[in-house]
Amino acid sequence: GLPKNRKQAASWYRLAAEKGLAEAQYSLGRLYATGKGVPHDEEQATMWVRAAASQGYPPAEARLGARYATGKGTTPDDRLAYFWLTLAFLQGEKSAEKLRSAEAAKLKPADVNATDLQAQRWKPRTIVKSAKP
Repeated sequence: GLPKNRKQAASWYRLAAEKGLAEAQYSLGRLYATGKGVPHDEEQATMWVRAAASQGYPPAEARLGARYATGKGTTPDDRLAYFWLTLAFLQGEKSAEKLRSAEAAKLKPADVNATDLQAQRWKPRTIVKSAKP
C-alpha cells in the first residue's frame, strides 16, 4: 500500500470536515487529540468531535462523553458526559456502555432520569448543503 502521510490526511479531513461531514470531523478531532498530522490540541480535538457528535455520529458522541468525563479539551461535566454517552449507547455504540454506567453513578437518580429523557428526545442537527458545487 501507500505510505501514510498524516499531514495530507489531515488536510483532506479538514476539507471534508468544513463541509460538514461528521466522519471527517470526528477523524480530524482524533488527529488533534493525538497530534498526528496536526499540532496536538485538545481544544481543537473537542471542537471537531463535538461538531460530529451534534450531527448524531455515535463514535463521536461516545468520544465527546468521554471528553466531558475526563475534562480533556473542555470543562469536566458529569451530566454532559452522561448525556453524550447515553446518546451513543442508544444508537448501539458499545464503547459507551461502561463509562456511561460510571457517570450515572456520579449523578443523582433524578438527574439520570431527566438526562435519559433529554437524550431520548434529542434530535441531531442537520447540515444543509447548497445544491451548487
